[in-house]
Amino acid sequence: MMSLVMFSGCSQEQQFNIVPVSGILLLDDKPLGDVSLRFNPRKVTDDPIVGPPSVATTDQDGRFQLTTVRGSNTNGAVAGPHRVTFQAIVTDEESGAYKLPVPVKYEGGIDAQVPTEGTENLVISLSTWD
Repeated sequence: MMSLVMFSGCSQEQQFNIVPVSGILLLDDKPLGDVSLRFNPRKVTDDPIVGPPSVATTDQDGRFQLTTVRGSNTNGAVAGPHRVTFQAIVTDEESGAYKLPVPVKYEGGIDAQVPTEGTENLVISLSTWD
């Protein structure tokens, strides 16, 4: 169930190995719901183009399924290394107050690997302890 997504650049066409990715987000071994995740592919070759990022929001059980954010919004993510970031949640619309749904030490994100064949069981396990 792999798909290739093509993007038009300035003068070249790029193909990326988009694979299905779903999983669970845990904080202290407990599911973490209502968190927006962004998977940003990391550069692994001399090619400056790394492919589209993917996003998801966890459900109440911490489960998520990634979707690319450019092109055809294909389910999945580019195979390879990624930087995963977590989006702040607005807690008060009037004041614009927000909170980061994960410990502050994860504010810059974490590294994750998307397997070449994809996965239905990617576990992102975070901890409030060092």
